[in-house]
Amino acid sequence: AMFSAFGDFLSIAYIEEQVFEGEKRFFSCLIDSSCEQIPIPGFDDVFARRAKYRVELPGFPILGHGKSDNQNCAAIFTRGEILQMIDANQDAYYEASLFLPNALQEFCEPE
Repeated sequence: AMFSAFGDFLSIAYIEEQVFEGEKRFFSCLIDSSCEQIPIPGFDDVFARRAKYRVELPGFPILGHGKSDNQNCAAIFTRGEILQMIDANQDAYYEASLFLPNALQEFCEPE
C-alpha cells in the first residue's frame, strides 16, 4: 500500500538473515516500487518484493542499540549530501519530514 501511495519517492532498507550450509549470513537489502513482486505461497494476493540491491554484511549487524545499527545498514544505499531517516515507530507526521530540508535551506548561500 505504501509503494502505491508514494511510488518512486519511497525506498525501504532492511536486514535479511539467511542460512547457507548451516552458517547464518546477513544481508542489507533495498526495495522500492520497481522491484519484482513475488507471490507468497499459501496467501492469496500477498506479495514479497525481490531486493533491488543486496549487500552481504561481515557479521551480525546489531552490535548495540538496534535503531542506529539499522540506520547504518541503510546508509550504504544512499547518495547526496543530506540524508533523513524516519523510524516507523517514532510517530512522525508528513509535516515533520518537511522540516529538515526547509531548515537546511536557511544555511544555503544565495545563487
